Amino acid sequence: MQVSRVPGTNLACLRGEALPFEIELQGIDASTLEQLLKGRGVVCRWAGEVGRVTVAAMTPETPDSRAPFTHRFADGTTVLRSGCAAHVDLEANMQAPEYLLPPALNLALAQQWARLGLMALHAAAIKVADRQVLVLGPKASGKSTLCLAALVAGGQILSDDLLLLGLDGAGQPVGERLRQFMMVRDCWASEQLQQRGCGLEFQRSGARPKQVLPMDLRQQAFVPTLAINEIWVMARPRGGRTAISEKHPVRDEELLVQLIKAAMPLLFSTRFPLEHAALMTTAQGLIKACPAYRVHTGTDLVEQPAITLERLAVI
Repeated sequence: MQVSRVPGTNLACLRGEALPFEIELQGIDASTLEQLLKGRGVVCRWAGEVGRVTVAAMTPETPDSRAPFTHRFADGTTVLRSGCAAHVDLEANMQAPEYLLPPALNLALAQQWARLGLMALHAAAIKVADRQVLVLGPKASGKSTLCLAALVAGGQILSDDLLLLGLDGAGQPVGERLRQFMMVRDCWASEQLQQRGCGLEFQRSGARPKQVLPMDLRQQAFVPTLAINEIWVMARPRGGRTAISEKHPVRDEELLVQLIKAAMPLLFSTRFPLEHAALMTTAQGLIKACPAYRVHTGTDLVEQPAITLERLAVI
């Protein structure tokens, strides 16, 4: 994803690299937007002054007759109307949380991407062996640990937590990264994997029990886009991890539920008919194009990451 300033205007522009989209943001400069995507919300003073940011996908508007949807967050108020540009109203002294996109802006962007049939997903994506995997799952299900294991095993990472997914001209699912870092919790698994020599330097995340790794695209381990050919659905372990990782097929109906949960469920509702239709087309294309599996990772992922991932990739 590329961030640029539109010369002669008060606009920043987001453009896709593999996915053909262009979104203009009026009222925010390109350097501030770049800092937000790097997770530096507090540093860049997201809401230092009263104002409004207008977020608009470069596509014709199709206004919906119902009243706008308004939601107030701690960092701003988002105003949405199906098929139209979004607005984020800011008040003095509002601050965005560090290492997260401001929720008010995140919702506005997600709606504009949805107008184009693009899904902003709470998901990871990795490349191991010949598998280019979209990884779905709630918090604490092991997505970041899986990504760290892939790094140790010599794989590649698109994102460990947040990405944009769409279909290219041939109907092939493609992911683009939305944030420029990965974050792992302090735990036995992450400590063991880091000790196994991934050669990457993590930074402390303030007072939180997490570590942050900036994604430098000059390093082969990180990629800006990834064509997806398989989906793994993960769940929080109950009663601890098993010794051996397992992989089993997932039904299409269950996969659709997981996709909606990982996206902005609001945009799949009847309140947003245009976005709902566009996102369902993308979700159905993804389900049709990619086999999907439920994956339960065991302690073998930490003890033998390369062997375990290679086995999961060929099952």
